[in-house]
Amino acid sequence: MIYCPGCGTANREGSRFCNECGRRLADESWANCPRCGAANVADAAHCQRCGLDLAHAAGEAPPRGAAPTQGGAEQANLQRGGLPPWLDSVEQPEEEPSTRERGLAAPTSDSFESHPVQDEWSADALSIEPIVGVPYRAHERVTLPPTAEQRAAAGLFAETAAEEVHASPQDVAEDEARPALARGWRLFIAIALLVALAAPLVAPMTALSAVTRIPPGVAAANKAINSLPAGAAVLVVFDYDAGLSGDLTPIADAYLRYLLQRNLHVLAISTLPEGAALADAALDRALQGQPQAVYGEAVLNLGYVAGGEAAVRALAVSIPTVAPNDYRLGRPVSGYPLMAGVTGARDVAMIVVLGRDLTAVQRWIEQVGAPYGTPLLVGVPAMIEPAVSPYQAAGQVRGVVAGLAGAAAYERLQGHSGLGGQLLASLRVGIWTVVGVVVIANLVGLVKRKRNA
Repeated sequence: MIYCPGCGTANREGSRFCNECGRRLADESWANCPRCGAANVADAAHCQRCGLDLAHAAGEAPPRGAAPTQGGAEQANLQRGGLPPWLDSVEQPEEEPSTRERGLAAPTSDSFESHPVQDEWSADALSIEPIVGVPYRAHERVTLPPTAEQRAAAGLFAETAAEEVHASPQDVAEDEARPALARGWRLFIAIALLVALAAPLVAPMTALSAVTRIPPGVAAANKAINSLPAGAAVLVVFDYDAGLSGDLTPIADAYLRYLLQRNLHVLAISTLPEGAALADAALDRALQGQPQAVYGEAVLNLGYVAGGEAAVRALAVSIPTVAPNDYRLGRPVSGYPLMAGVTGARDVAMIVVLGRDLTAVQRWIEQVGAPYGTPLLVGVPAMIEPAVSPYQAAGQVRGVVAGLAGAAAYERLQGHSGLGGQLLASLRVGIWTVVGVVVIANLVGLVKRKRNA
């Protein structure tokens, strides 16, 4: 360790300046600047105060434009003022002094102190002086006496902080107690809602399930199915779960019923674990109304296929490779007669996608519909219909059946009243019942307030 002679601070070996006060730790010779008189290290190239070139000021450096003599390579490499070769490698011709420089008197060698000039350049010729930040103590501020306003503010704060707060209870006017709805009325409203929702399901109401107009997407879907020849294979995709079965089950029943009426072969598949069971239940309901249709000959459940987009892409090429056995009986799908002539999803006449969201529909459009030109029909919840409409306008989707209203409209085209119409009627009656209860309750409350007034 090196101890500073000024403040006594311990510094590590090799330090040139004290880390505390900035004083030099090694004794060095000093030279005064001939211009400003500042003390500089003897080997300093420039003055630390005024920046004067100390080597040139001593008058011992050779002129910059002097050519080397023919005394050998060592003599040719000599540089002026002890500068390194890389700093003075390019020789520039001397410029003519300006008018202002001619008027200034050149300093004589007698007015400067002489400094030794090294004949050869060394690493110590241009010593880089480290910049050491010398800490300065802040000037002591003059303490000013507080003004009258400051003293008053301080006194007010002290009084407020020392004051004890006593909370006094106050009487608050309470709201008038409103009588709660009698238990009998609550029971009556619950029973009325239950009856309103269940009555259309038990006793079909054709008037309430009627649809005023057929949406264009539903009409297009019906037209696309009518264009298929009897015996053509149609792949029905059940890509929805139990949470959306209330919206999509009526659509699935309407599609399956009409496909079997047209004597088309139905292949059911799903990329969701719950979809295989939902597809099996939908096929059972469809077979009950079509005695001529038999499982394995007219319909086949291929089950659940994992993998998302990759699975859909693989199904487009080869169905037996991705779904080798059927869901219900576990037999090889290649042994069923309705699989004759169908290798992959690209070979079917049409694909019906029952999707829970837009992603489920896009998956089949991108992986099968667009690459192979397979016609697609779509069944989605009512809230997804605006997102699917652009695909129908572009021709990538032939038809769209959306929500309970779409299922009821499709059943109307088929001349059959199914689950879609019943659920739509139940929804309408339930909404009207709720509106009627709200209106009657507000009228009764208004009459009571007028009587009390």
